[in-house]
Amino acid sequence: MNRFAMLGWSMGGFGALLAATETPQRFVAVAASAPAFWRSFDEARSVNEGAFDSADEWREWGDLLSRAEKLKGPRIRIDCGESDSFASAVKALRDRLSDPAVVHLATGCHDDAFWRAAAPAQLRFIGDALKAR
Repeated sequence: MNRFAMLGWSMGGFGALLAATETPQRFVAVAASAPAFWRSFDEARSVNEGAFDSADEWREWGDLLSRAEKLKGPRIRIDCGESDSFASAVKALRDRLSDPAVVHLATGCHDDAFWRAAAPAQLRFIGDALKAR
């Protein structure tokens, strides 16, 4: 089976982490830049009413915190700006990971400037993982 690396920004970062919990054997590395996710269905609804159709859907697909133990298969890197609106959720995820050092907090917020600043380290991370496979 071919194995891949994945990089996602914002909702793409959330999707990359979600994919790693569902099919970890497919990925050698997953990098998430400012992953957009919420700590509860109510929090998601208060920010974006259309993010999830129901609390059941959020529990099935949106609750990344309850999936933290599944983020063990591929190498993981998570970058987030300290001023990002998702920083508190990323910190909560960090506290549940077996290796909290995979989370990198730096100056910045949820914007192109932060994503561009984080990209070189993320691409090196992915390249190193692909070379080591």
